[in-house]
Amino acid sequence: MLATHEATLDMMQLKLADMEDRSRRCNVRITGLAEGVEGSNAIQFLTHSLPKWFPSLTCYALSARPYNWASRRS
Repeated sequence: MLATHEATLDMMQLKLADMEDRSRRCNVRITGLAEGVEGSNAIQFLTHSLPKWFPSLTCYALSARPYNWASRRS
């Protein structure tokens, strides 16, 4: 019984790792910015800066769901 649970746990860990990897495929990585340039509010910085960097993006696309944005340091 313990072996079955260990096998299930191993399988679930592999599935979780696969799901995490797949979720990262749609992320955008911005490089070349100085450390801390975003200040204390990364979302506000990006909402202000992205239209300058990518003029073809519409304001709607940038502000439609800002609460879903995640910012991390890697």
